[in-house]
Amino acid sequence: MADMLIHLAIPFVALLAFYDRRYLKYVIFLIPLAMIPDIDHIPMLTPLRGLLLHNVFILIPTAALTAYTFVKRKFIYYNIFLIATFYLISHLLLDLHYVGLLYPFSNQVFSFKFDVNLQYGPAITSLGAYILLTFVLALIISLSNVRNILREFKVRS
Repeated sequence: MADMLIHLAIPFVALLAFYDRRYLKYVIFLIPLAMIPDIDHIPMLTPLRGLLLHNVFILIPTAALTAYTFVKRKFIYYNIFLIATFYLISHLLLDLHYVGLLYPFSNQVFSFKFDVNLQYGPAITSLGAYILLTFVLALIISLSNVRNILREFKVRS
């Protein structure tokens, strides 16, 4: 249960903090996408847990649609697909402790640890590093979105 709340709350709060408020309804409406990769936790898919949907290939459709809509200057659709891609990427970032990044080409499960220890104990845990990466990614896409909005105004004038 806590895992589900982390996958929903962290990217949602990151987008609320940094993303353009004009797209708030899409940020709210698309939040279930943050849980799509956990479909591979269904009991009959247990042998593929962490492999089937916890890989970089799940990002290809939304990332491709994001790029296509950007090139075609369809900025509303661009923002929708950018938010969708962010939710999927954030799930992978928050699960970096156990992911099959290259499945189906490789069944190898990767585990990334980012613990930073000080003399008196851990300063940053892996979960803290994953959350920080999620917020940094949200900041980066929001800054790129500001540039796109400025381009949109230049095209109209």
